[in-house]
Amino acid sequence: MPKVTFFHLPQEKRHLIEGVAIQEFAENSLKSASVNTIVNNSGIAKGSFYQYFENMDDLYKHILNIAKERKMELISTLPLPANKLDTFRYLQRLLQIDLAFELKYPLLAMVERRH
Repeated sequence: MPKVTFFHLPQEKRHLIEGVAIQEFAENSLKSASVNTIVNNSGIAKGSFYQYFENMDDLYKHILNIAKERKMELISTLPLPANKLDTFRYLQRLLQIDLAFELKYPLLAMVERRH
């Protein structure tokens, strides 16, 4: 979870850092992702990164949490089936959710696949 200082940043700056991190984790595994790339592409000092996050693992967990929140938002917008779900309908619903997530948030979906 990010440190309190991260949540005190203006929303625009938080979104910029998150967007850069999503891009980095979509292209690289956690092990090969670079703090330097994230700080350079988001225009923050390396020291600031560590004021906002404990480490890369902390940032990665935050990005996975964003993915989970966005997926839950999608689930709430998809129509519910009219009757009780059998196994086939349940699997169909899961695929519908995953496809909607892939289409709306392709980079977050890439991060999830790497996880």
